[in-house]
Amino acid sequence: MKIALIIIGIFILADIILAARAAIRIVYPVMKTDEHFAKVLEQYHAYDPDWYNNLEKDEFYIQSQYGYRIHLTYVKNPASTEHTIIVSHGVTSRSEGVRKYLKMFIDNGYNALFIDHRAHGKTGGKKVSYGYFEKYDMASAIKWVKERHSGKIGMIGESMGAGILMQALSLEKVDFIIEDCGYSSFGGEIKHRFRRNKYVPLYPTYYITRFLVLIMAGYDMEKVSPVEAIKHVDIPIMIVHGEEDDYVPFYMASILYDNINSDKKAFYVAEGSKHALAYEDHQQEYPQRVQEFLEISEMPYV
Repeated sequence: MKIALIIIGIFILADIILAARAAIRIVYPVMKTDEHFAKVLEQYHAYDPDWYNNLEKDEFYIQSQYGYRIHLTYVKNPASTEHTIIVSHGVTSRSEGVRKYLKMFIDNGYNALFIDHRAHGKTGGKKVSYGYFEKYDMASAIKWVKERHSGKIGMIGESMGAGILMQALSLEKVDFIIEDCGYSSFGGEIKHRFRRNKYVPLYPTYYITRFLVLIMAGYDMEKVSPVEAIKHVDIPIMIVHGEEDDYVPFYMASILYDNINSDKKAFYVAEGSKHALAYEDHQQEYPQRVQEFLEISEMPYV
């Protein structure tokens, strides 16, 4: 009996250690380096840095209600326009990582606003919440645009950035969104990652991780739910997901699409693409699909 209790104790301790490591990676993810962004640009040539550098831009900060400064970059369209697209990056990335989406919106007559999310890029804050707190920063960015422009406002984001912009819809309305490889539920996403690791038991590891994240960062992963947010808005939504994405599983894209509360919707499956690589792999088709979506949504396009 004593040996059995010792073995059980060892398993419980091991599970607590696994859950603690997972919680730390969730709340304090390791950020991508300058070398990473340079390597990705060299590999995929997803945007022209010289073209980007020649555009008129303004970098500035607005205040978050949580006490830190939010870093924003406003890119002015060379052609005068009142329409604006807000661009939202994924976890461990920053605005630089989603510049690839800019040209197709410049070409279609939009200004652009890039946001660094909390604890990313030049924005303050230390703990990542995958939209639970970030949605309020995104709402502040939307308000900034509304105060300065009278045209249409859209949002595009990938992975965590897509999850954040969907959750922000519960606070501020925009005219359309394009979500690329975002999760329908962050709790479901973490469960998926645990299931992929044959050395980590889903239960009770998930419950312990959920509790530790709540203690460390002040939010419940089960309440980070983009799908709940889109259920309650009636705007055009485009879903993009890589066919081979196993980081955010493909079924989550289907869940999101099925819960869109608008007839003006689109679902683009990027053939053969892994997580957050739909644009890189389909640099001709992706902008075409976006333009088709803008057309059926009766949004501005050229």
